Amino acid sequence: MAKIIVLSSKGDDVLEFKPDNAAAVNEAQALFDRLRSQKYAAFKVDGATQGEQIRSFDPNAETILMTPPIVAG
Repeated sequence: MAKIIVLSSKGDDVLEFKPDNAAAVNEAQALFDRLRSQKYAAFKVDGATQGEQIRSFDPNAETILMTPPIVAG
């Protein structure tokens, strides 16, 4: 089971999906694309390794962490 974790100030959301389920992958990619268009950063995290920033959706990533843009105050 793969997942996208979306961090936000309102609480984190998690979308889990099976990489072999085309409809679920399409839903996950749509979420990824929508958040990237809103300037979210995406990081692929597999196992205990350090995350790697990604710019395109990887349905085979174990976890994709989406972080909102940093707003200077």
